[in-house]
Amino acid sequence: MKQSGYLARERAIRREYAAASERLTRQFLLDTLQVTLHTEFGFGYDRIMRLTDAWGKTYDLFHEALEGGNEADYWQVKLDRMLAEIIRDRQPLIPFEERYPELKEITYGPKK
Repeated sequence: MKQSGYLARERAIRREYAAASERLTRQFLLDTLQVTLHTEFGFGYDRIMRLTDAWGKTYDLFHEALEGGNEADYWQVKLDRMLAEIIRDRQPLIPFEERYPELKEITYGPKK
């Protein structure tokens, strides 16, 4: 079925807004993390920049879990396993699906 130019432009605009929202959110999270590390924990510039670089790489690595691509389920499970390792017996792990209820469920059957 042929798609109208109007609908294609609307989808492109929505994608642009979503990407801008993600960039703004990521930058604000980073800004507030850096300020907290400095004011609450006494981290200096070099230490904050090392953490910022490492966090950026981890963010990019695990972002696939949110994108719904072919390996999204793998990254969701991997993230949960790493978080479970961190919290151990201190509290129950809230599963990925509960932490991100807005994400569409991954299914493996034929498309409906």
